[in-house]
Amino acid sequence: MKRVMVALIGSILLIVSFSCLKVALLNNNVDLVNSKTDVNQGDIVITYADITHNGMQEKITVDISNVIEKQEAILKIIDAENNIIWEERAGIPHVGWNSLFLYIKDGTVYLLRYNPYMNQGYGSYTYELFWIDEFWSVQTICSNTLDFSIKSREPSFNINMMISFVDEINRFLNQSILLFSTEGGELRYSTESSQIHRVEEFSWLYNCDIQYDEKDTLREKLEKYQEYIESEKYIIFRRREQSSTFGPISEAQLRDVANTGTLDDIRLSVTI
Repeated sequence: MKRVMVALIGSILLIVSFSCLKVALLNNNVDLVNSKTDVNQGDIVITYADITHNGMQEKITVDISNVIEKQEAILKIIDAENNIIWEERAGIPHVGWNSLFLYIKDGTVYLLRYNPYMNQGYGSYTYELFWIDEFWSVQTICSNTLDFSIKSREPSFNINMMISFVDEINRFLNQSILLFSTEGGELRYSTESSQIHRVEEFSWLYNCDIQYDEKDTLREKLEKYQEYIESEKYIIFRRREQSSTFGPISEAQLRDVANTGTLDDIRLSVTI
């Protein structure tokens, strides 16, 4: 009888011990999730850098597992304990385009978010330079935005401001590595063996019927572009693209545009 009782007590203790172990494992799993531990070993490693400025290098990866299903990629910064301390998404559709760079200045690294957004002839180019502190919070160093229009006779086409902004962002880009980008609807990212660099040069300058000289400065190209969009040649060029939908523009309407920069008929408005 005594042996039976001992065996029964032993079984109970074993069950209790197993249950406690199971609970502990479940709790550990919850802790892992809550601490955002990186469990996706399939992420592509881009590089290692001290983003938090604590003397320890973090791992920077890009998760492309949702590119097909959700049309997005995720950049992750992972610490030495495998915690995801910060992440940023970039979508393939136009509304979700995003680009992040690693900016290096005198041995110190920062993150640079740069999004040159264009839509229907209006541009909003924005950047933010920042780093992640020990509490995993964003600390912004500086930021700036350039808003402009490349439509005909728009006062926001300010050449001096545009050149100033390009000079400013290129000072950062010239010392930066692209981490990942979906600009243009195409996912691109650097790796440890293949680094991508870029500069800003207003690519829309070349989407028109203008012959630039190879020695032209950015200012000279912008001046030629401004002259072009204020000319009848530009109006004809844009109307030619729209003629299949709206029909040809008349000489009277051309004169109206040349004089006022607008058309009375909203269907014949000049857009990009």
